Amino acid sequence: MLKDEKLFSIYQSNNNVAKFISYDERGSVRYETHKKPEFPVNVRSFTEHLKSGRFKMNVNDQDTLDKVLNDNIKDGYYSIVNESIDINDGGVSGVLLGDIIEFSPKDTPRCVEKPGVCRLPAELGLILLELIYFPLDELRKFKKTERVEFSIHPLPQGVFNTHVIIWEVEDVGYSPEFTGTMSHPNNFSRFIGDKAYGILIAHLLHNEDYSVPSTNVIGRNVNPFLFGDNTQTYITWMRTAPAEPIPGKLITTRGWSDPFKACTDDVVSVLAQESVNAGFSGAYLTDDLGRIIIDGTAGYGDEYMLGQTKCDLPDFVLTKVKQVAHHLNSILGFTKCEWVLDEDHRLWIVQLHTKSVKSVVSPSTIYPGNPTDWIKYDIREGLEGLRDLLDSFPSKDFGIELSGSVGLTSHFCDVLRQAQVPSRINQGE
Repeated sequence: MLKDEKLFSIYQSNNNVAKFISYDERGSVRYETHKKPEFPVNVRSFTEHLKSGRFKMNVNDQDTLDKVLNDNIKDGYYSIVNESIDINDGGVSGVLLGDIIEFSPKDTPRCVEKPGVCRLPAELGLILLELIYFPLDELRKFKKTERVEFSIHPLPQGVFNTHVIIWEVEDVGYSPEFTGTMSHPNNFSRFIGDKAYGILIAHLLHNEDYSVPSTNVIGRNVNPFLFGDNTQTYITWMRTAPAEPIPGKLITTRGWSDPFKACTDDVVSVLAQESVNAGFSGAYLTDDLGRIIIDGTAGYGDEYMLGQTKCDLPDFVLTKVKQVAHHLNSILGFTKCEWVLDEDHRLWIVQLHTKSVKSVVSPSTIYPGNPTDWIKYDIREGLEGLRDLLDSFPSKDFGIELSGSVGLTSHFCDVLRQAQVPSRINQGE
């Protein structure tokens, strides 16, 4: 069965497809859903032996279309001319097969052949997309052995004017299982904001050991979406979410504030997250050997993350945090997380990141290395002072030694790990 025949079969099975007309290698019409799709159109080429050839996007006039079709005829290609659906409309495209779903924004289903694709277990990925968009029953009806190319659109599209377009369905005869860890960061996490993606994944993986506070995500690229559990405080934390982490640089406030004030070019979304009545707050980090390092303080953790307060945590707090860390690490690989334990000893995850650079290898090491000299930095000079120091840093022959009572999971250490500068904490100060 040739590519256009398969596409017409998908349409006849009441699946939504882009409006199209196809031609054989001599230019004769083979199949059509509409007599003439409106410009712009895309042109896909193929043969009886070549599944996918040239792909010409956004053809805007009849003369250009005629030239593309004539070129295909000269080279013995069949052609499918379909309506061009905007890939920059806030939706995603990808492939579903077995227990795997892969997708990216601002791309076609061919995104799975490129780096940065978001890869998730199929059911988890569908639930994630449904939280952000709408029910995806059209994608749930296919067999596990069928490879389904799809796109999801905020505005209805295609022959049946619905939100999901099916581009291709092929029964490959096997059903792969998801293995390995979930990719993060990825194109989709950058699209909705790294903090938004991380905490959404934490919500989808939650169990009896922890919850995620009710979180409303107001983004540049997608409609606002809401998830999480009510904490009953009726107080809001406002968090800014850049495409990738910029530790401690952007605005976080307790209490509602104008989200548009935070919308610098770095910010992809703003999170309005319900506050937790904090008994203890802090963060954990998993080092390269799989060890879990936990730091924190009594009460709210915003000052702790900025290196202003720290305390020895009780054993029951450490035990609860370790349980959650082991759960998330077993699914996501090594993670870093900000947490709050409320006054009823219920644990809440308020931020979640996967670790993408080397971390600690000893209780005082922030980022490993053997510099010839150390530059001391007093944390009382603040995060911006540390960034300024890094901007003028002489070379990797130097390391930075932090002075002050600061945790390995604080934003100071995040900044140094992200910069990959040899660094350590002077525990005697």
